[in-house]
Amino acid sequence: MTSPRGVRIGLIALQVVGSVSAAAGAVGLLGGGIEFPTEWLTGSPFTSYTIPGLILGVVVGGSQLAGLIAVLRRHDGAPQLSALAGAIMMGWIIAEVLIVGSIPGIMRNLQVLYFLLGLAEVGLVALWIRAREYAR
Repeated sequence: MTSPRGVRIGLIALQVVGSVSAAAGAVGLLGGGIEFPTEWLTGSPFTSYTIPGLILGVVVGGSQLAGLIAVLRRHDGAPQLSALAGAIMMGWIIAEVLIVGSIPGIMRNLQVLYFLLGLAEVGLVALWIRAREYAR
């Protein structure tokens, strides 16, 4: 049986990576040096990467940060916030693939990595809930 402490440590690690990388990606998309072809946005509701950058920073990064803070503070809602953050990360990647596709190379690798990060968060929350129920 996985310990709640081990699950918390895993969630903290994943959410630090998720929140920092989402913030870095948002800064990059908002003029901080990440240059993606605007052709990738053809057929999407976006004409530039500004709105996607804001969504990445505020929604994806913000949910990761909220989950992280809740876990660190041992808030009762930490599992739910963490599961939501993982689901948002996976949703972001699914939307990205549907809008711009899965571009071979580093982009595809990052898409797989971040989808798995979100999935791992949700999985750890399931283990956490199971461990708490088992301890009762």
